[in-house]
Amino acid sequence: MTPTRTLSRKGYGRIYVQDQAQIEQVRNIIQEMSPYEFGYLPDNLITTIDQFPEVVYTHKFCDLCMDHLTILCWDAGIPIFVYSTGSIEWPTDPRKEAE
Repeated sequence: MTPTRTLSRKGYGRIYVQDQAQIEQVRNIIQEMSPYEFGYLPDNLITTIDQFPEVVYTHKFCDLCMDHLTILCWDAGIPIFVYSTGSIEWPTDPRKEAE
């Protein structure tokens, strides 16, 4: 079985899209993938790329395969960027860590 890449349970992350109109499209794709997991989708998890690197608390939205979501979105013409801190700790700004 191939391991899946998911967001950290009770961690921090975000899904970024190019424009506001794509947010609802990605939400619909997630709902089609897993109505159960969609119930745990934080309202503000999906946002526009200009909000990077701001992240939100993922709570229990942690079982959906982000690779599969990325493929479905790109196939639908919606390029997404999934960012997960991989941690339950509040993240520091990655731009400052690079300095």
